[in-house]
Amino acid sequence: MLTGTAFAAFVAMTAPQSAMAEECVMEDSGSATQSTQGATSNGATATACGTEASANSPNSTAVGYQAKANLTSAVVPTGFTDGAVAFGARAVAVGFDTIALGNDARVGTVDGTAGGNTTYGFADFSTAVGADSRVSGIM
Repeated sequence: MLTGTAFAAFVAMTAPQSAMAEECVMEDSGSATQSTQGATSNGATATACGTEASANSPNSTAVGYQAKANLTSAVVPTGFTDGAVAFGARAVAVGFDTIALGNDARVGTVDGTAGGNTTYGFADFSTAVGADSRVSGIM
């Protein structure tokens, strides 16, 4: 199984270059960056690709419309859940090396918000694969 960091590298290698140029933001300095499509990244080597996509901690990747890797909240602080990957429209991944793969896939969240029925909102090392799939709790 690929870890979040390995999967992020795979995504970067396989994404169409035109999409990378137009929609992806890769941030090495740790400061917030925004593209014209609303993609934001906030953390070392965080990558966000897609309209309103956001990646909010080191080595995190969000690809797809409103995809979110590591939500920022009082429960899940920025930079505390490294290596999350959200791939798909509205996919959300929260936790160390978590992967949400598929439209509306969620890892460590319920209905896209941090917390829900998981302790501190995390689901470390967990993977949800498939549209509307959900994983909560540390695996």
